[in-house]
Amino acid sequence: MSKSPYRQKWQSFMQRTMNMSGYTKGNIKDPALVSKEWLEFTNFERWMKEQVWEGLHLDKDILSIGVKMYSESTCCFVPGYINTLLTDRKNYRGDLPLGVTRKSKDKTMINDHKNAYVARVCSFTGGKRKYLGVFETPMEAHRAWQKAKALEIEKSVVMYANEVCYRTDVAESLIKRAWDLQLDCLNNVETKGF
Repeated sequence: MSKSPYRQKWQSFMQRTMNMSGYTKGNIKDPALVSKEWLEFTNFERWMKEQVWEGLHLDKDILSIGVKMYSESTCCFVPGYINTLLTDRKNYRGDLPLGVTRKSKDKTMINDHKNAYVARVCSFTGGKRKYLGVFETPMEAHRAWQKAKALEIEKSVVMYANEVCYRTDVAESLIKRAWDLQLDCLNNVETKGF
């Protein structure tokens, strides 16, 4: 007998917050990552049944900036292209600003500066990374990323507006992030996170 889709979604996010697979109440890495209510499957199941969810991803990062918690007020179901919009690729870029990496010795790069920085942004369609150029400083590369990322978010919201799962609060939160990126860029301020 297969698990219900509600239990599968619940176990999936619970496993991401645990030290090892399999759920036990005392096994949560950080209890703040899951609301007290959602530690109980039946509460999550009730919430999920009220949502449009089929074929969608459970997201905890869009509705609340900086709050990394699975809860009724912070989670929503979104298409994959929306779910991947706010990834920061920390492991890939290291201590550099969002959207920036050091120039590799890749022969396809036209600029041959010793300390050049590359800016790339993920496209919301297909998740392919767009090359934005090579820059002298990390901040110049980051500013190029800020502009491009704001545009990608705006494009994704336009596409999202036609989805059956469209939610105004999701669209508004994404637009706010695009505006914040544009404002940071104008003020030459590093965007630390989404």
